[in-house]
Amino acid sequence: MLKRANTRRDAKAWAQFWDEEGSGAHIVNTDADAAALRVVWRAFLDAGMSGRDLVRVADIACGSAVVAGQAIEIAGDQGLPIHPICCDYSASAVAAARGRKATLSACGVAADAAVLPFADQSIDLMVSQYGVEYAGEGAFSEMARVLAPGGFAQAVVHQRDGVIYNRCRGDAALLSTTIKSSLLRNLFILLKVNHKSLTLGRSLPAVAAADKRFRSAAATVRAALAKAQEGAARSHVGRLLGDAEQAAHSWRAYGLDAMERWTGAQQSALDGFARRMDSMTQAALDEATMTDRAELFRKHGLTDVSVTPFRPGHHRIGAGWILYGRR
Repeated sequence: MLKRANTRRDAKAWAQFWDEEGSGAHIVNTDADAAALRVVWRAFLDAGMSGRDLVRVADIACGSAVVAGQAIEIAGDQGLPIHPICCDYSASAVAAARGRKATLSACGVAADAAVLPFADQSIDLMVSQYGVEYAGEGAFSEMARVLAPGGFAQAVVHQRDGVIYNRCRGDAALLSTTIKSSLLRNLFILLKVNHKSLTLGRSLPAVAAADKRFRSAAATVRAALAKAQEGAARSHVGRLLGDAEQAAHSWRAYGLDAMERWTGAQQSALDGFARRMDSMTQAALDEATMTDRAELFRKHGLTDVSVTPFRPGHHRIGAGWILYGRR
């Protein structure tokens, strides 16, 4: 059995993301990925809404609830009444999703996807985009349990060794190198000894040693950046390095109390970012495990169950799996 991905530490890291970044932030998808996913969901939602007088949709482990938003959009175009639900382990994610214009009309529920607070066979469309896999195999059983007669379920799932998995591993490596370099700790030590020298009116031997350690840490991070792939982590670390070097150079302009708060906040952001990348790679599933997840759908009475690769044309390898079933 694979390790459950959404531990308390993971949940804290994701809550940090939603609190600080908000619903408009991209997590792992490029614009091209997002466009390809909209095509996938358009076909599913059109078929799932056809012939209904009312549709109940639950976006599980919803994150920014882009699938719920698309469902609301399509239902609006069709003049179809819709009861959308945004459900996520993180209350911060639910709040962020409810804050988006596209999902203002949705009901928000903070709940574990492995223990959904919905009655048996009560939801017409059960959907998840890069989310349900974080909660372990029980979450797939829950999707099937809640699906109503005549309903459809679909989950786009992270693929082990796929393009997003590899992207997350690369980001995690850069973040890990930056954390292990102690860049921020060495910066604050350098600022402290510089300010102490200024107070005493004389240069202390510790200044040169602290400066050497900071420069060494900065060089380590710069070398890692040169090898890193384009993406959010490289942008984040690049900005951080530039800000740290600026602070080291113009240290007289920065108060120690303010810099202690800043370095602490930046360290927390780095740690949370790294944790999220690790949780993504832990959640990713291989083909054999997806076959097992499909069997869970069948065990709970779903039919026409299938697992297909999600491989947009702009990628040479897969970007995920699509698990589908109906009741």
